[in-house]
Amino acid sequence: MGRVAVIIDQEYDVFGDRWDVREYRDTRYGFPVALGWPHGQPRGAGGIGAPRVILTRPLARFLEEHRQKPGKLRDLPFSRTTLKRLRKLLGHHWYRDRAQWWEERIEDLSTLTLEEFARKHGVSPGAAEDARLKLCGRKLRPAYWWREPDVSQIILTAPTAVAAERLDISPGSVRRLRWLLKSGDVGSGG
Repeated sequence: MGRVAVIIDQEYDVFGDRWDVREYRDTRYGFPVALGWPHGQPRGAGGIGAPRVILTRPLARFLEEHRQKPGKLRDLPFSRTTLKRLRKLLGHHWYRDRAQWWEERIEDLSTLTLEEFARKHGVSPGAAEDARLKLCGRKLRPAYWWREPDVSQIILTAPTAVAAERLDISPGSVRRLRWLLKSGDVGSGG
């Protein structure tokens, strides 16, 4: 005859189902993780199987709070496979969640500078630039925009790095436009 699991408590999961608790594992987040079986189900081989993590309200709330950064959940006292199963039960999907996050901020993404967006939303300017290209496409400027008096003044007088930052173009583009302005060439530069 096999071992008989000792039931130490009962818990309800976030869906309202009752579970028999076999074990609690402490976390550093102020709530324990409960392991057990659905109440009234046969256990072990031929039954419901080994005990599993119970998706309690505190655990579900914690997973929801860290929905955008599941990598921060690695120190919970269960496996990555279990973490994936629990996130799936809650409807979390990292790629869809990230896409929705960016889409909710598309107004800021299209109007703020990359640096302003990055500061405001806690992402890197590179990530903001990638998302802007994917969601908004390339910003096209009017033909010969660089010949406007105020713009050409910046290109011709400001240091290359300053002009690049103020005009939101690369230093190489500043040098190329500076050469075009000095040579009087009206070629395609932009």
